Amino acid sequence: MESDEGRARSLLQAIARQCETASERYGLSAREKEVLVELVRGRTIASIAECLVVSENTIKAHTKSVYRKIGVHTREELLQSVEEADGEIR
Repeated sequence: MESDEGRARSLLQAIARQCETASERYGLSAREKEVLVELVRGRTIASIAECLVVSENTIKAHTKSVYRKIGVHTREELLQSVEEADGEIR
């Protein structure tokens, strides 16, 4: 049986892979990809800003850009698009 730590690591690796695929497909910048990963992980704007050591307004701007490039309006649509982008490559 896989440990909780192993499952968490596998999940984070899957998220990173999906976000990498979506980033390439939609032409995201490196920083937008970092923000995308954190959004997909379920983090808040405030926690992403703290993690990346930038202002919340900077993260809001990156988030807006990510949503625009991917063509979504909600985090739920974002998650669905990231999953679909990864599924189309396989």
